[in-house]
Amino acid sequence: MFDFTQQAPNSILITPNSRLSRYLRRDFEQQFLTTHKKMQPTAVILPLQVWLQQLYQTHLWQFTPSATILSPHQERLIWQDIIANSELGATLLQTETTAKLAQQAYRTLVEWRIPVAKLSEQHNIDAAALTQWITLFTDYCNEHQLLSSVNVIEQLVSNIEHVRDSIPTNVILYAFDEMPPLQQYFFSLLNTQQVNVDHYHPSKPATSQSLIHCHDVQDEIITMARWAKKASQQNPEQKILCVVPNLTKIRPLIVQSFAQIFFPEHIFSADFTQDIYNISGGYALNQAPIVYIALQILHLNSHSISIESLTTLLTSPFINGYFTEADERSMLDLNLRKLDNPRLSWSLIAKQISELETVPLLQQKIENFITKLRELPKTQTLSYWRDKLHQRLNLFGWPGERNLNSQEHQQMKRFFELLQELPTLNVTAKPYSYNEAVQLLEELVRNTLFEIESHDGPVQVLGLLEAAGTCNDKVWLMHLDDETWPQRPKPNPFIPFQLQSEHNMPHCNAERELDFSKRLMTSLQQTNADCYFSYHLHEGDKVFSKSPLLSNIEPINLQVLELDTLQSLPQMSIAIDAVQFTNDDSGPALTETVAKGGTGIFKSQAACPFQAFARYRLRANAIPTPESGLDHLDRGILLHDCLDKIWQQLKTQQTLLAMPFEKLSSMLTLVIEQALEDSLNKELQPIFKTLETTRLHSLLLNWLALERLRPAFQVVAHEQWRQIKIGRINVNVQIDRLDKLANDEKMVIDYKSGKPSLADWFGTRPQEPQLPLYCLSEPDITAVSFAQVRIDDLAFKGVSANATDIKGILPIEKAGRYAAPESWQQLVSEWQIVLDELAENFLAGNALVDPVAYDTCNHCDMHGLCRINERLELTHD
Repeated sequence: MFDFTQQAPNSILITPNSRLSRYLRRDFEQQFLTTHKKMQPTAVILPLQVWLQQLYQTHLWQFTPSATILSPHQERLIWQDIIANSELGATLLQTETTAKLAQQAYRTLVEWRIPVAKLSEQHNIDAAALTQWITLFTDYCNEHQLLSSVNVIEQLVSNIEHVRDSIPTNVILYAFDEMPPLQQYFFSLLNTQQVNVDHYHPSKPATSQSLIHCHDVQDEIITMARWAKKASQQNPEQKILCVVPNLTKIRPLIVQSFAQIFFPEHIFSADFTQDIYNISGGYALNQAPIVYIALQILHLNSHSISIESLTTLLTSPFINGYFTEADERSMLDLNLRKLDNPRLSWSLIAKQISELETVPLLQQKIENFITKLRELPKTQTLSYWRDKLHQRLNLFGWPGERNLNSQEHQQMKRFFELLQELPTLNVTAKPYSYNEAVQLLEELVRNTLFEIESHDGPVQVLGLLEAAGTCNDKVWLMHLDDETWPQRPKPNPFIPFQLQSEHNMPHCNAERELDFSKRLMTSLQQTNADCYFSYHLHEGDKVFSKSPLLSNIEPINLQVLELDTLQSLPQMSIAIDAVQFTNDDSGPALTETVAKGGTGIFKSQAACPFQAFARYRLRANAIPTPESGLDHLDRGILLHDCLDKIWQQLKTQQTLLAMPFEKLSSMLTLVIEQALEDSLNKELQPIFKTLETTRLHSLLLNWLALERLRPAFQVVAHEQWRQIKIGRINVNVQIDRLDKLANDEKMVIDYKSGKPSLADWFGTRPQEPQLPLYCLSEPDITAVSFAQVRIDDLAFKGVSANATDIKGILPIEKAGRYAAPESWQQLVSEWQIVLDELAENFLAGNALVDPVAYDTCNHCDMHGLCRINERLELTHD
């Protein structure tokens, strides 16, 4: 720890980053208050960039033409505007990304003291583009009296004599492992101006070093968290540091894992706060739910809205009136989704709301919004739009009526700060449209990291650069596999590689990354007493080994750490005395014998009893998701309707055989056109209609060609409703088609656009019970068949009592490989017994979570009710 009590009075301590400054100020306060209990501690401890800007803004402005230092957001937008309007920018798909790389390249060139003219000597197209953009950027800044933050130190170097008196006699550079040439030159100039510049590197050599390997990255994080928890419990006074090289990338997993290990009982509590560990870094502010909703509200500037965005608004607690109208707004959302249109006009939404008369608070907001939408001017200043955006949020009552928790309050506060900052982004006061203003704000929010207000707990989780310079009792450095450590080179694409290597610029090559990693690791080893290093062996199909930088560190067995036994969340729930578990696999029995649901009841009961109970007893259904064009269900309905209309006209195979091709083709065109009109509840764009008409026409022609090859038949029923009794249940079923064959026997057909299997009819829980049900509806049915109507595979798939001479339909005695009985009578009897038992189980309220096959759950949308994943996890653990 740095001894501040020995610091000379006219001194300043400079750190590489803000976190280290806060860390040292806290240590200074602890040292100072130990001996000066009645005095306020004072010490000048600043991050380098802050100190340089203070020197410029406070002491240099009176000697040089005043220029405004650009904020990071202002500078980024200027780069974006310059690149977007350049000749090369017109061909770019990601201007924002290119602008960040160009801005980074410019900063590196300035800090490494490389003249822009040197780029033009490289004969490189990217370097030529960067040269042009830098010239435009510097001209723009000079014209508008603006200054990039990287140019501040250049101004100080050029005017060192004017700021010398403002600089303390002693400047202490704390824990600078690396310093660009421009900064080195600045401090060497200070030495010539009678300023004593000293470098200080904290030292607390490691007393022990251990190496641990884990299975995968989650195992590695969990192990580190368990170690940190045990260390903090053993001695709450010691400082514990966890270092994560790629913290930004895996931070969500870090947050979840530490919460699970330290406070499993509070992992799902949004209001829970703790003061044991602090995880550095953050996430983009637009990812916060309260801010995401605000941006959704501000983006409402069209005559229509997508159903996904509308659902977000209707179900958000951050819009006023939600808790008063929550149920009604959810029902409104469901009704609007049933319109099966992925995008709805505001006029239609307003009409639906008016007809329901159940959401008056929302209705008023929508009506006011539509009125205000018409009043927006085409362009205005950003100051004007800032006020209008604020009014738009107030119009919807954002952020809602409930009390915000601490994190939400901080997020809202930060969002309002950025909204107030919006006018500063336009340094030339050019006019913007409403949409442009919202895009600017969204970009500002997206590029702002939100980090919840931190504390000084004993456990700190930091990134690599943040950890440098901090002294701790214990440190764990993770993710040190051979691919991550040293990190891979990432040379800037706009600076020629040869130039980067020649001047040893950041991330330029493997040698540079190796040297940088060695210095960082040495720094950590010299400032932490007990050092633990870890890596993981697997990530998907990849296999890793330890970093070559760990070759001199002895590995240890995980058992040596003596960590507490790890429990899953379900296991921890069982351990809580207040929680009691009971199995309830039955609902109340049904007294009514007429069941709504038709064949679906039997299919669901066979697939999983709980699925049938949820769908047909609780009436639980997934919320529909409208799609552009047609989904599988739409196409299935169209296919059935087309085939129904075809056989209404043809009636017999003889008619089909006698019809000329041109007449048949014309009939199909009319049938498809009528089906598109009759059977769909959505409006299709002309392009979708054309595509679907072409697809169906080809498919139906090919199918009818197959029907021509069959022995003679007559279609005696199609899409016919019947009520049948299975056990004690009366159900209504709709038979796709019933054919009378040449021998006067009957065959029932079920159209399928998938690829069914005959095996789906057999066993105690048949996966496709429709045809067995239809077969029991008439005693003289002697054949059942799927009609597989697919453009890539047309076929009949069925079984029959007798030979039919239809390809794909097997006589019952040849269907043994599908577990079919030996005779037709046995088959019908077996189906009767199986379906009666399914009916009885349904009536009895059997709701056991028991999927019939490994993939049953893949086709079910009841996971949120049955919670089978939690059940499997508990069983597995």
